[in-house]
Amino acid sequence: MKKECDVDTRTLGRGAKRGGSSDTAPSRILGARASRPHHFSVRWAVTCGPETRVPRKAAVAAAAACLLLATVSWAQGARFSRSGTTEPVVLDNVTGLSWQGCAAGLTGSACTGTAATYNWANALGYCAGLNWGGRQDWRLPNAKELASIVNRRRTNPAIDVTAFPNTPAGYSWSSSSYAGNSSSAWYVNFFTGSVSIVDKSSNYYVRCVRSGP
Repeated sequence: MKKECDVDTRTLGRGAKRGGSSDTAPSRILGARASRPHHFSVRWAVTCGPETRVPRKAAVAAAAACLLLATVSWAQGARFSRSGTTEPVVLDNVTGLSWQGCAAGLTGSACTGTAATYNWANALGYCAGLNWGGRQDWRLPNAKELASIVNRRRTNPAIDVTAFPNTPAGYSWSSSSYAGNSSSAWYVNFFTGSVSIVDKSSNYYVRCVRSGP
């Protein structure tokens, strides 16, 4: 049975308060540029497996990944460009990444079918061997890349449903192994948008990415 672990991000930057909000710009906390300051909650949930304990350092890293989302503008119609029909591709005009327009197992403009799940090793292999939208240079996204497409203004699923229709509101693999235990890796929960770790033998959803348009 999984539990929710509170993440105290006060160590990330001045002005952050547990369970509240901060006027500190995420760019100052993360060392990344942002177009304008944002108000954001700094109390994030890190989901822990029954055999997994997330130490403070890992919890702070997870919170930092969540805070990174606040630096990204959610002006709909400007950020994502979706093209293609049978094998759609979504260009993120903010990060420059191109995303598989449907989760693995789904196809078409509305992403119909049955979403497939894979363990971590097979998820890596699926993306490495994917031929989609006329391109073959796909890969499994790292945790920060995958978290960057979370939409914190909504849940179930926590993603732009116009750019990414019929996205499974569940767990999706990243390529990032957990530094504290090589048998675990990071994933994103697209029901809530939380970033968590779990054993690599688990079967989760997959969405591949490639660099550039």
